[in-house]
Amino acid sequence: MAKMYTYDPGKTAKKQSRTMARDLLSMLSERGTAGFVLVRGDSKVRVPLEFVDVLQGVADVAAQADGLVTVTVDDGDELLTSQEAADLLNVSRPYVVKLAGRGELAPVMVGTHHRFHRSVVAAFADQMRATRDKALRELAAESDYEQGDF
Repeated sequence: MAKMYTYDPGKTAKKQSRTMARDLLSMLSERGTAGFVLVRGDSKVRVPLEFVDVLQGVADVAAQADGLVTVTVDDGDELLTSQEAADLLNVSRPYVVKLAGRGELAPVMVGTHHRFHRSVVAAFADQMRATRDKALRELAAESDYEQGDF
């Protein structure tokens, strides 16, 4: 079962958030082989090295982000129905089927039904987001908008 976590620092905290993420990234890069211990009050938890790699990836994204950061934690590569894929992509189910027909989103056929690996849908969502962000940056460059206006 996948869970999605979203962090939006808001306009005023963006710079501080990126700085904290860069600091975390720097600390995680110097981990060696010992791992980390998280301390909260009297509680201590050792962070396995495998989790450190995940945290490093999240910190890297957050350090470069200009706003909203969404992280999906997934326990496997389950198959999704076309409706579930559409919900994750925030598009209609017929559009997902169209994407599959055009070869833009690779389906797994189960009988006559389209199914999609969650990892394929997530990668396609990242590609859609990158394309959208690039188009917005180009549009902003051609107009009077500043980076912080979005």
